[in-house]
Amino acid sequence: MKKYLTLILFCFLVYSCGCEDRGAIDINVEFTEFESTIISSELNQENEFTNQNSEILNAQYSEFDSEPKVIPLNRDDCSVTFLDSTTIKMSFINEGIILTIAIEKNEQSLTSFVIFVNNDRFLLNTTEFEQNISEQQLTDYNSNGFTFNDIFNFEGISEFGINKIIYSIDNGIEFIEYENGNYLKLTE
Repeated sequence: MKKYLTLILFCFLVYSCGCEDRGAIDINVEFTEFESTIISSELNQENEFTNQNSEILNAQYSEFDSEPKVIPLNRDDCSVTFLDSTTIKMSFINEGIILTIAIEKNEQSLTSFVIFVNNDRFLLNTTEFEQNISEQQLTDYNSNGFTFNDIFNFEGISEFGINKIIYSIDNGIEFIEYENGNYLKLTE
């Protein structure tokens, strides 16, 4: 009887000790040095884009956010996970188009880097949604007589007919291409 009582008491002590007793463990999943440079808070707030008819459209960056995403307390291992995350929005003021550029880590330390056009998702020219983002993914692109070097090439389909977005670390969104051949190009 004494053995059973000791065993029950031991089990009670082991299983009743919660995170409050041991303290929570913070787990930080951080960007690589390169990933941390992809979205800059220094992006020019006001931008002009020129379309295929040489008309000027105004766009504005806003809502820069680099707060980590927090995965709440995991009761199994008493951990709180902080995932690096950065977003910024760019709005074409008179067009109703809002682009959200987002990069974030997941719990496996893979990175998602996407651009949303309103609710439509554009992915890097790859089949992987989450991956390791590196300088090797920077590429060159030619379209409509323009050449873009060291850029990320995003592809998708939006309700506005957009099918390609060219993004550079230095300038943000540089080029937007439509299915019908129309485009918007960042003026220099």
